[in-house]
Amino acid sequence: MATKTRLTAADLFALPDDGFRYELVDGELVRMPPPGFRHSRITTRVARFLDTYVDAHDLGAVVDNGGFKLQGEPDVVLAPDVAFVQADRIPPAPETIGYPEIPPDLAVDVMSPSDEPADIEAKIRRYLRAGVRAVWLLDPARKTISVRTPDGPTYELGMDDTLDGGNMVPGFSVQVADLFR
Repeated sequence: MATKTRLTAADLFALPDDGFRYELVDGELVRMPPPGFRHSRITTRVARFLDTYVDAHDLGAVVDNGGFKLQGEPDVVLAPDVAFVQADRIPPAPETIGYPEIPPDLAVDVMSPSDEPADIEAKIRRYLRAGVRAVWLLDPARKTISVRTPDGPTYELGMDDTLDGGNMVPGFSVQVADLFR
């Protein structure tokens, strides 16, 4: 019986750019098609609003599509559409090459039409188990944001609501409608 070769985070980082995005789940390569226009536009809006606020208040770093090594042996590297890391947790410069071995404080994912609900739920559970403090899941079809934390209930925001950063990004807020314009 043939055995599958498990990849490491270093293997993933060394892959040539073929136009696709990849994540590593338990050492298995998961290929994702490039996101569509609507997905990219929403991701850019979230990143812009969040980064502008975080930068102005010197709270940390906002990245888009950056991978984070959340588990080793077998390796798990997930790349949220947008992520935030608080200033005191940003790895030193030499350690920022490759995938940091820390969870982001906030992971933001925008659903794509090809996403399966079970896969999305599994990914959110992985984020939270790894130490991500909050996950924002944006659903462009329904124009809602689902907010998940490890110890709190899930809640959903609609177009008339305001998304805030809680105690993780204090003072940050944006109208949900502004993210889906």
